[in-house]
Amino acid sequence: YQRRVHGEGGKDEAARIGFIGLSSSHLLAISNLLSSVLCNSCNHILSAGAITSSILHKSWSSKYGSVTSSTYVDYNDSTSSDGISKLINNQVVFSVTVSNSISGISENDFKLLPAAISTIVLTYNLPNITNQLSLTREAVVGIFNGTITKWNDPIIRSFNPFANLPNQFINFIFRSEQSGTASIVKQTLKSFNNNWIKIGDTTPNPTWPKDILNRTKFVRGKNVPYIVERTPYSFAYEAYEIAVQHELPYFSIQNLESYMAFPTIKSSETAIEKIYFISDLSANMVDAPGSSSYPITTLSYYVIRNNYESNCEIVRRSMLYITWTLTDRIAKEISRQFGFGLIPDHMVMSVLDVINDVKCNGNYLFNESVAKVMVPGNILASIEHQMLGHRVELFTYNGLNYTEYLNKADLTFTINYPDVDNNQYFLPVAMTPIVLAYTGDIPPFIIKIGQIASMYPSIVKVWKDSLTQPMKDVLIAIPVVIVDDVVSYLYKFPNMVLGLMTLGEALGSKLNYLPMPNQYGEYVFPSMDLPFYISTTTLRFLGLHPLQYPNVMVIYVVFKRQFTNTAKANSVIKILRSLYASETKLIWSNFGGFALGNAYQFLVNKAIAATLDCYNCTKYTTYSGFVSSLLHIYWGAGFSSHDINVEHNITSIVDGLNRLVANQTMLSVAIIPSALNPYNIPLQLVPCAVSTFVFGYNMPGVGVDSLYFSREILVGIFNGTIKQWNHPSIRKYNPFAKLPPRSIFIIIRSESGAQITFMKKTLLSFNSKWTSVGDMNETSTWPSSIKDRLLLVPSLEVPFNLQKTPYSMAYISFEDALLYNIPFTFLENKQGHMLKPSFDSMRVSVSNAVFNSDLTADLIDIDDKAAYPITTLSYFVLRPHYKNCEVLDVAKKYINWTLKDPDAVNIADSIGFGTIPEFLHNSIDKVINKTKCGIMPSVFSDEVKRNSDNTILLVASIVPASTILISSVILFLLYRAKQKRNELLALAPDGKDPCAMCFTDIEGSTVLWKNNPGIMHEAVAIHHKLMRHLIMQYRGYEVKTVGDSFVLVFKNAVDALKFSRDVQMQLLSPTPRDWPLGLLQMFESRMEWSNTGQVTYRGLRVRIGLHFGTPLAEMDITTKRMDYYGTPMNHTARVEAAARGGQILATAAFVEATRELIVDMDTNVQNLSDDDTRCICISKGMVHLKGLDPEELFELTPCGLKNRIKLDTNVSPRENEADRKISIIMSTKLSISSKSTFVTSVSSFMDEL
Repeated sequence: YQRRVHGEGGKDEAARIGFIGLSSSHLLAISNLLSSVLCNSCNHILSAGAITSSILHKSWSSKYGSVTSSTYVDYNDSTSSDGISKLINNQVVFSVTVSNSISGISENDFKLLPAAISTIVLTYNLPNITNQLSLTREAVVGIFNGTITKWNDPIIRSFNPFANLPNQFINFIFRSEQSGTASIVKQTLKSFNNNWIKIGDTTPNPTWPKDILNRTKFVRGKNVPYIVERTPYSFAYEAYEIAVQHELPYFSIQNLESYMAFPTIKSSETAIEKIYFISDLSANMVDAPGSSSYPITTLSYYVIRNNYESNCEIVRRSMLYITWTLTDRIAKEISRQFGFGLIPDHMVMSVLDVINDVKCNGNYLFNESVAKVMVPGNILASIEHQMLGHRVELFTYNGLNYTEYLNKADLTFTINYPDVDNNQYFLPVAMTPIVLAYTGDIPPFIIKIGQIASMYPSIVKVWKDSLTQPMKDVLIAIPVVIVDDVVSYLYKFPNMVLGLMTLGEALGSKLNYLPMPNQYGEYVFPSMDLPFYISTTTLRFLGLHPLQYPNVMVIYVVFKRQFTNTAKANSVIKILRSLYASETKLIWSNFGGFALGNAYQFLVNKAIAATLDCYNCTKYTTYSGFVSSLLHIYWGAGFSSHDINVEHNITSIVDGLNRLVANQTMLSVAIIPSALNPYNIPLQLVPCAVSTFVFGYNMPGVGVDSLYFSREILVGIFNGTIKQWNHPSIRKYNPFAKLPPRSIFIIIRSESGAQITFMKKTLLSFNSKWTSVGDMNETSTWPSSIKDRLLLVPSLEVPFNLQKTPYSMAYISFEDALLYNIPFTFLENKQGHMLKPSFDSMRVSVSNAVFNSDLTADLIDIDDKAAYPITTLSYFVLRPHYKNCEVLDVAKKYINWTLKDPDAVNIADSIGFGTIPEFLHNSIDKVINKTKCGIMPSVFSDEVKRNSDNTILLVASIVPASTILISSVILFLLYRAKQKRNELLALAPDGKDPCAMCFTDIEGSTVLWKNNPGIMHEAVAIHHKLMRHLIMQYRGYEVKTVGDSFVLVFKNAVDALKFSRDVQMQLLSPTPRDWPLGLLQMFESRMEWSNTGQVTYRGLRVRIGLHFGTPLAEMDITTKRMDYYGTPMNHTARVEAAARGGQILATAAFVEATRELIVDMDTNVQNLSDDDTRCICISKGMVHLKGLDPEELFELTPCGLKNRIKLDTNVSPRENEADRKISIIMSTKLSISSKSTFVTSVSSFMDEL
């Protein structure tokens, strides 16, 4: 029901036939109802409490019911007081409150457990007011105590000068019952003004000063938002999430440090960092210090008993539920989705300690064994953070020998390569560079150093083992000393001692560190931007990248193969899985390390299956060739659970099919249907993913972001007619690239296989004459005319050889290009359009393909303008009949999961694979359902037997052992591509809080492109590079580009202004190279000087429009990026359109949000320093914006460009634009190289007029 009605497409389908889909609040109610109705045999947990945060607790309980399938949590949102009363009377297992002080209960009998950080807003209903309103502390108290009675009171107007506040009384809508929310509001009023207590109180009772009672309407708590919606000029306090749900506006409020603060997740989490928790885990978060802290912030608490006397199983499950809400990733995502802040890790640990001490009928609820964990001292801090939420005892050791601790601990971390016996198992967990740090002013190269100091002998040993020969020669004679505090030792002896430590320690102590030479002879600094690789056979570090830092310490975890205690084994399994969860990446990066993360989750599944027997876990295998193997490894890991382990293996396609025929694997994977031809059995194909191939290249100093290859170029390179990079055909399509007269080296995999066949089919499609010079075999044979420039290397080494070989190109998969950050060409498709692979192009190829009855299709060179030409399908291969019905059942579930589950789709998206469209799902279901299981028909059995007899010969003859064991597939590590996407999405505003919107555009670009497209192409490339550098520097999010215009959003308005300021400053002299010379001779991009002779304009003029508001935010299902809509975005576009080149125009709302960087025009502008980082604010008066009411706009000019400010500051931006251009032509001395240039400039100007 939830998937069909409320899932993706459900609301769209309803709208298509004239219905409106239900809201998220309805969905929540229905989910809870379904959970209770369908969960007849569930353990029913009753709870009750506050309306504030009720949406969070109901969402948690609904999700938990679907996760566990055996526990249903029923949350009744009444009031905090009612929940406490029911808990005291044993009517509920736990209650929820937002008040940190509860009368009538004893700390000895009950405990408060922080659950989430909640905020309370002051909301209002003011017709025709669209501005964001603010209230000072004085105004808040005045409204509540009755001294401020009308909306247009001077105190309110003073901080809202741009709002047309009405001359109407403020009408209050308050709760009629006792509530913890009322108590928090009253505590806030007392904090704002100590005199509040004289006219009000701080109790949860619905009593308020008598001066406001005649304007107050008391209603039930649940009805407050509905009454506010229907009552003009009303005012109320309400939970933030409820105000957002009902789309009620709310005030920003002046905090303790006099800043105007909004209720955001960041502001609430900032507030909790500044407060003090008392012994019972409660805290007063009202009016917490901090510049961004929102003042009306509180905690949502669970209230539990210390000792229960009821059904102990229900109590135990209740405590497990509470633990889940605090520690589970999904539960945390739900918290953030509704705007709740997360409880800090150290507090979660304290809560779990309290839960572990809960008793029922006098006995502890939890008596499972605590895992003992041994940790070397130098990585203790990072491991401590990862152990949060686990029942462990941490012990530290500093020696080199970890083996003596294995008998004392269940898990032991070590930084030395483990030498284990048959009773032990080990896995890599993370890596961190070891650096030589120093203090003083020595340059970052090795000079005469007296000592090397370290705190840990173990690090010294690892470091020496990882040294390359050049460093061994230099450092062999330098003594190493062990000290207690290496940082203090370095500061004691600057320029004399090098400190040996982890990168995290050096960063934390703000020390400098040296570059080190790697195996390629390059001196490099440690960089988290490069992926760190681990061999999946030896589990050792592989320094394969040419720019890889060499001295890397691998952190391993060692554990026993068998546990006699089931509870302890489960604890170890839980810890192992968490060590490879995606959240650990952030923890390790905070300590200068690189976590293996969920990309290596399959190693954990494998280890658990091999060493802990998986506790009744059944292992199922899949096999594929090299292409798409990474996707299937991650899918297998993602699907695996506590009772099923899907393990993917890499071999050849033929070997995988042989294993399938011989009943040795659950599924096989192929990318070309012809691979099935040798088999008499009617094997069944199911499309599972869409993949593409690209032509990567290594071209030093090429000067452009991407090269463009026509079909003619590609065939010419492979048939030998195009041999050099500066061939006229290549130069024709790449006029701005710096193409050298160097030979084109071609790198191709040396093994035979489907990838070779696929590439040759592409060449044949591009040119039917390809077979006259080449062949269509899957062997790696190529025309003799390219053999002197052909490098044949193993599949695994193609990307590395491409990176190491200048002036080379290679045919690689799209996921390889993303993973290794390899540039690749645009490619001409069948209709002559130049394209790069994208999710859109994959979807177009599949949608336009002709599918055969067996669901196969040829996606090469689809005839559509948006289709990328080198696209293919990856297929699951099934047997028509399985002996074991359980294997077939798992295969069906697994295939359905890969096609439809959001996690599987996200895995495919993150590494560059397209997913199978929904229109094929029904056909796929029919194919899968045709597959049978059980006793095999005799005829078919004989056929299988004949093929099985041939399997041994096929396996023995096809693939050498070295190819079968391509265990280094993990070099396809997802880290870089996925990390980049996650980092970018983290910068995107979620649409719940106000954000800054920025539109930019190049003035006169149409004329510039028309007059000199070559120069403009180079100039726009410089412009784009500068813009994107500053976007990343100031944490902006690039929504889209339209031509040479950028659409951006910033979570912080100050960042948006800094970005705009630096754009205008740096456009005068962009780096890393200057504008093309011809650009400055064109009228629209000429140089201009001030009266004092300073350059005010030079090169492209960019106009910028800024606005501050709350646009609608939505994830684009095609691009997987956030997009923004609504009036605020349209408003910003109109502001940008009103600006002129080189000008920053902003709305009043934006100016108000960036006051700290604003200098008013009243200041003596000429006395401001050019180094002043602020902007001068000048009102441009009321400006007419298309489709909007006239409004006052403000010009923001960086202090460093104050000479741009004209005396006619009251003129609208474009009011006298024509007069301005004419005066410039008539009076300014232009540097014009020829008469024709001048005529062109004047003609362009006249055209524009």
